[in-house]
Amino acid sequence: MRSRCSFSNFCYQDKRTSRVCLDSSAEMRVLANHLYASGYQNGTQFWSAGHRWPGDLQFYWNYFGRARTINYTNWLEGEPTSRMGRNCMLLTLQAGELFMSTESCYTRAVDICEQLLSNEPTVKH
Repeated sequence: MRSRCSFSNFCYQDKRTSRVCLDSSAEMRVLANHLYASGYQNGTQFWSAGHRWPGDLQFYWNYFGRARTINYTNWLEGEPTSRMGRNCMLLTLQAGELFMSTESCYTRAVDICEQLLSNEPTVKH
């Protein structure tokens, strides 16, 4: 994990890595536990692959450059917001959980990358 300032980031420099996509409460819990065990404190913000797609203004996972439906959400109260300029999704660590929020793509946060084990994404869109 590395700290970066914009949506063009460390995770996308390699075609086999992407920012993290989380599809269930179990995945969120496992990652939150790992982040706490790694020393991250409450309030730490992390980049995810969540991004508002220009066509319909809904959030999708930007999974290796393809829009993938978000099947599980854990938004903070009042989120997602439709405010202009808040087109990226952050994950905030709070009380043992990760919560989603919308934010400017230029906000400073920690990258969480996932890596493919083969050359192509296994999820078809």
